[in-house]
Amino acid sequence: MATTTKSIFRKQANEDGTIPQIYIEESDMSIWIQSFHGHSSIIRYIAIYDTHISIGWGDTTYWYRGADTAKVLSKLLVTGSLGKVANYVKQNATVTHKFVRDSESQEMVRA
Repeated sequence: MATTTKSIFRKQANEDGTIPQIYIEESDMSIWIQSFHGHSSIIRYIAIYDTHISIGWGDTTYWYRGADTAKVLSKLLVTGSLGKVANYVKQNATVTHKFVRDSESQEMVRA
């Protein structure tokens, strides 16, 4: 399985020297878009699979169906914002699953 990783959309360094970035990783199964070092305030990642799109929104993970993958990726290229991409998916797709962190075990459970 081939995997390709790229760092894009770098912002200026934070006071502590870390650089806010978005990483894109493409594999045979998905396209994984992840935020590091404060690039996005609430969106941890967006994963695009053949059957759904998964978004880590704060401490909750949502699965969506029905969004046009090409439009989702073009939103990222045009805006450079995971928040705007997540809002696009939210407005143009249907939530099929919601996962939250269990307060005792800290495992993700279906809500």
